[in-house]
Amino acid sequence: MDELESEIFQSAHSLLTHIAFWRRYVDDVLCMWTGPIEKVSEFHQFISGLTLSIKFTVAIGGPTIDFLILSISIISSGEFTFGVYRKPNTTDTFKSQALVYM
Repeated sequence: MDELESEIFQSAHSLLTHIAFWRRYVDDVLCMWTGPIEKVSEFHQFISGLTLSIKFTVAIGGPTIDFLILSISIISSGEFTFGVYRKPNTTDTFKSQALVYM
């Protein structure tokens, strides 16, 4: 992914000017797009065409989008607020197992 990101951002592709925010956690990428919605597909095709082994999917959110365990909202001043995202089927119970080695 490091090499792919380098290739993307060193490409000088004209659509890169529309990326306000790009963060990656392992193989999940959060990209905030400021350009026309019609150009998202073109950018998706560009990054997906750089390698056959990595497939990108696009989720277009509104004022709020959920990413990993974050719920990210854009408020009217253009700032972001962050909260904890919990899937609807979250039980908040954990099963723990203790292992003892001798």
